[in-house]
Parts: sequence; C-alpha cells; structure tokens
Amino acid sequence: MYKSGNSNEYFSELFICRLGERIGFDMAHYEMDGNYIRSRNFTTGLNVNFEPMSALMDENEDYSDCFDKFYSISPPLAEQYLRIVWLDTICYNMDRHTENFGVLRDVQSGKILSMAPNYDNNIALIARGYFQSSDRMGDGLIRFFREFLAQNETAFRMCCTMEWPELTEAVIEDCIRDVGIDVDQDYIKQFILIGQMRVQEILSTGPVIREI
Repeated sequence: MYKSGNSNEYFSELFICRLGERIGFDMAHYEMDGNYIRSRNFTTGLNVNFEPMSALMDENEDYSDCFDKFYSISPPLAEQYLRIVWLDTICYNMDRHTENFGVLRDVQSGKILSMAPNYDNNIALIARGYFQSSDRMGDGLIRFFREFLAQNETAFRMCCTMEWPELTEAVIEDCIRDVGIDVDQDYIKQFILIGQMRVQEILSTGPVIREI
C-alpha cells in the first residue's frame, strides 16, 4: 500500500516501525519509495485474510471492550493487543480506530490465527508537530492507558506478568538514524523515554486514577 504525507508523518510511521521491529514486536514494514511511503503485504499472499477490528467491534475502539473481545477468543491474542496499546501509549498514536488494527484469519477454516501486525502509525508522535514540552504532563493517551487498566483487572494482571522491552537512548538514536529524516532528536528521545517511564509507573504502582 502506498500513501503520501508530510515529513513528520513519514518520520513517525517509519520510526515507530523501526522501533517496534527493534524490540521484537510484530510490525508491518514501511519504507520510503520516492515521494511516497509504502508498506509490504502482511497477508503472505493467499495464506491468510486480514479482517479489521470493525468486523468484530463495529466502531467501538474502547481499550477495555476490545481487550475483552480478544481475551474471549484467546488470551495470547489479548497479549498481542496489549503490545499495540503499550506502543501506542508510549509513541502517542491517537489514531487507533477499528480500521487501524485487526486479525489474520486462516483462508480455509476462517480461524483467527493472530493479531495483524501493528500498522498505520502515521498519525502519531510528531505527525501533528511538536508539543510545547516533551514532559508528557497531562498526556491523554497515558491517562487512557491508566483508566483502561483501572477498569479492567484482567488486563492489568496480564500486563504485570508480561515481559516488556526496555527502550534506551541508544535504541531510539539507532532508529532515528535508520529513518534518515531530520527531526529534533533530543525531543524525540525525551518524549519516548518519559512516556515509557510513566507507563512503567502505572504497571509498578497500580493504575490509581489521578492527575498526571
């Protein structure tokens, strides 16, 4: 698939792709092709069919409701969903509607095999420009993550038992370098690392609802 955008959108898509790949998450691969960005087909030809989450949840993108749907199908599927939510929270992806994630089904049986790779991160991070500060104070997505885990005890317990990767300055710098688009590197590093810290605080202290 090809799409166009501005340099901040291209950077955000490519950087989150590289960051997810670097930490071992299942990501749709994006790369530049002239003045466009393109992604590879993740349905492996004719082996699987992609089904957007809208087929299961209509337009309901509520974290807790989506998690419960995945958990009712398969706990490992719910874990895969939590990895998407975790990365979205840290990288400020505000565009995870029910057409922007989904599942892969076996062509013959129709059985759900896994979550589709994490795709469509072009409206994230700095896609709409830089915030005045990178300190993540009052961050809406971190608040949504906290409220989700406060509401859904099963999701919180699962998050606490999962192994989460550590994002470091070196990893972030490598991903920025690999993308090759000029950005404020110090801002990106601080934004990601503070986001990771705030998510870790929620997981370590519990999702007590409070102002951040």
